Amino acid sequence: MSDMRNGDRGAPDNGRRVIGDKQADGRPRPPGPEEKHGATATSGDRDRPSTSWLDTFKTPRFWMMLLILLVLNWFVAPLLFPETNDRVTVPYTFFKQQVVAGNVSEITSRGEDIQGLFKQAVADPNPTPATPTPAGQAAPTYTKFATIKPAFDDADLLPLLSAIMW
Repeated sequence: MSDMRNGDRGAPDNGRRVIGDKQADGRPRPPGPEEKHGATATSGDRDRPSTSWLDTFKTPRFWMMLLILLVLNWFVAPLLFPETNDRVTVPYTFFKQQVVAGNVSEITSRGEDIQGLFKQAVADPNPTPATPTPAGQAAPTYTKFATIKPAFDDADLLPLLSAIMW
């Protein structure tokens, strides 16, 4: 039995000959699996144009998603990584008093900013009324401090630090 699809399977020759991609009567040949298009093609996704990274960056969808992720990061990051408040800002005169008392173990200075460590923990010399200490609890103490060198030059500080530190 023949399925009458191809002349090479024993189908009766009814006078039509296939020449190239067209039959003798001028009609195009039906698509087959070897061709790239058609209902029976097995080409998979080879016809789909490939998208490059540059094409992805040009789409509004990409920029909207990026904007949403950045805004989400802006709100979630402080929740996951809160700032530690372990360094107290002290007045310069308080810092000098602690140096004279021998309570400063090390300092780091960059420009007019001075940071360092106290040997003994001290309470905040200027607590803010916005965050009062609850009744029955001791005021928080700090060993790390920061201060700002005043605009006028303090010639007494360096010899004082040298005498105490060394």
